[in-house]
Amino acid sequence: MPAVSSTFSVSPSVSAAVAELCAQLRASGDEPIAGGFIQSSVSHPLGELTRALGEALPGVPFIGVTSCQGLATDRGIVSAGPGLSALWLRGAGVRFQVTHTDALVRDWGARPVGTQRFAMLHATPGDEESLLEQLVPALGPDTQLIGGTAADDDLSGQWGVFASDGFSTSKGAVLAVVDWPGRVASSMQSTAMVTPQRGVVTKARGRTIFELDGKPAAEVYNRWLGGALDRALLEGGTILNLTSLQPLGVYRQQRGMGSYVLIHPESVLADSHALTAFKRVAVGEEVWLMKASRAGLIGRPASVVERLMIDSRLPASQVLGAYLVYCAGCRLTVNEGTSLMLAGFRGAVGHVPFTTAYFFGEQGCSAGGPAEHGNLMTGALLLGA
Repeated sequence: MPAVSSTFSVSPSVSAAVAELCAQLRASGDEPIAGGFIQSSVSHPLGELTRALGEALPGVPFIGVTSCQGLATDRGIVSAGPGLSALWLRGAGVRFQVTHTDALVRDWGARPVGTQRFAMLHATPGDEESLLEQLVPALGPDTQLIGGTAADDDLSGQWGVFASDGFSTSKGAVLAVVDWPGRVASSMQSTAMVTPQRGVVTKARGRTIFELDGKPAAEVYNRWLGGALDRALLEGGTILNLTSLQPLGVYRQQRGMGSYVLIHPESVLADSHALTAFKRVAVGEEVWLMKASRAGLIGRPASVVERLMIDSRLPASQVLGAYLVYCAGCRLTVNEGTSLMLAGFRGAVGHVPFTTAYFFGEQGCSAGGPAEHGNLMTGALLLGA
């Protein structure tokens, strides 16, 4: 029988935090530890943290990622300052394999009979789309992929990812592929509402949108927002706080299911009135103005889980543990409402171990199709009996 445990520490000392996690882990059950997903604040030096975890848990595979301004588990919440948490998968039937950066695409072997396979990806900000273009075909259609992009507290580049063989980096990726002897369900959703405003991308390069319908993209977007970007059009610069509740979206449909993947505009380029974003957009794609609310962001994790349980026919009574992927932009927007958001999530999944971190990008399946990268999204992984 598989099992899930969570551990949590707010100690500012790496050694003390790791010791606290290990003590909680030993007290949580006797099943063998197959592997773990670690979340850390940026206050913990990743090289020191990775070494301490490896020494305390020799032979236990894990991957880890940094979070923006806090993290949480069913054991507690930290909204600022030092924090370290982990979700541990346990049981003799669980297979947990880890790799990173240049070896992400490899032969993972046949999935054992009676198991479901999923993958957890953590990358640093930059080019998550290219990673997914390689990974999704290699993992195959039977592997559910979910993940979050490493974050820091202030966009200063202190983010990082790390893994159990001593690997840590501020530019790269880590991946865990898990064969789970039970039910697995995952999804990534926005729940934002679509508006009538839409346009076709007529000029773009990478994550910069130069034109919508042949006109400067920031001017078109500003018109949709009723002039909210007037100053940015004159001076250029960051517009993150102005756009988190009114992002752009692209429509996805698969097997009759449809949903929107969100794009968070980051800045306006004053000279060209182009928009930079946290997601790549291709020429010819249609983008829509989306609208969300603070209340909607607070309730979103619970609604995503409830819908996922219905779609996958996995009742809460069979859920053993959960992982919540929550956007840092959403976390900063709801601010003091974070505890309400987490309470709603816990109410939806039941009283089971869970962890969450706040990311600078989210990866997962939004409409039953292949996994992709999005912004301002909410993802959930449910591990069932």
